[in-house]
Amino acid sequence: MQSFIDRMSQSEQDEIELLLAQAIFQCSLPLSFMELKPIQDLFKKIRPCFKLPCRKRVSTILLDKVYLNTKNEVDKIVNQAEYLSIISDGW
Repeated sequence: MQSFIDRMSQSEQDEIELLLAQAIFQCSLPLSFMELKPIQDLFKKIRPCFKLPCRKRVSTILLDKVYLNTKNEVDKIVNQAEYLSIISDGW
């Protein structure tokens, strides 16, 4: 088989966008990361049908989703903890 059509459902597109946004935020990458030609070429090669999200989507919709997911994880851990310790670094 020398050629095929790459297809992606909307839920798969959303899942990959969320994973990409998490990586961007955790690594403190600039929001312009997706606009870099080598990154665009990489994603086209890996998964041609995946559409990289724009800066605005990353900084609004995806940031809100990552925040809520992280908040829910932290809330769950805090609610299950028997003891809590708060540590502050810096300011």
